[in-house]
Amino acid sequence: MMKVLYLKDYPSFGDFDQACFRNILAELTVDSPTIVEVGSWLGSGSTQILIEHVKRFRGRLHCVDTWEGSSSVPEHAELLATYDVYESFWENVRRAGGADRVEAHRMPSTIAAACFADRSVDMVFIDADHAYDCVRADILAWRRKVRLGGILCGHDCETRVTEANRDLLWKARNGDHIPGGPLFRDWHPGVILAVDEVFGGAARLWAEKGVTLPDGRHGPGTLWDLTST
Repeated sequence: MMKVLYLKDYPSFGDFDQACFRNILAELTVDSPTIVEVGSWLGSGSTQILIEHVKRFRGRLHCVDTWEGSSSVPEHAELLATYDVYESFWENVRRAGGADRVEAHRMPSTIAAACFADRSVDMVFIDADHAYDCVRADILAWRRKVRLGGILCGHDCETRVTEANRDLLWKARNGDHIPGGPLFRDWHPGVILAVDEVFGGAARLWAEKGVTLPDGRHGPGTLWDLTST
């Protein structure tokens, strides 16, 4: 049976995360930027915002994904059983007018990283498998690809590691998410731990900073970022 396209809304990148991401991109003040998105999936969330940026500044977006889903997310397997996820991604890219600005790398993240020279990329955004080992491997593989003064960032880092939550996070590190704290319904322990291990307190967390939307609502986002040095 021929699989169909999945073109409905996929709730993975909410209003506050979108606003945070646009604020981060506003700090990327280069023309013709080279941007890598690690974990594009359906191309309906962060990919849309990145397409807006590369169209505006005549850049190039490299989307890295296996398009096979994450084993820790049962919903991915359910989607793959019915829908052509890879072609759904490309349809969303085309609808955003980004077909001539996007290149897909259908392979594991760490293998794709080897295709890029060190210090050759202006921004890397990491939002792939949330298991601790995978997030850590993605960060270590891509951090040296970002040019000096470029931006390394990612999604789903809701809090910092503390003595109070460390054991809880560590026990759940290989899953996708667990019940969260007062700001967020869910925490992604693998992301939280990997960002803490690699960067300590150097990464900016938008869970702490927050953002104000055009309609006046103020709230936290789940993005993390830092400038490459």
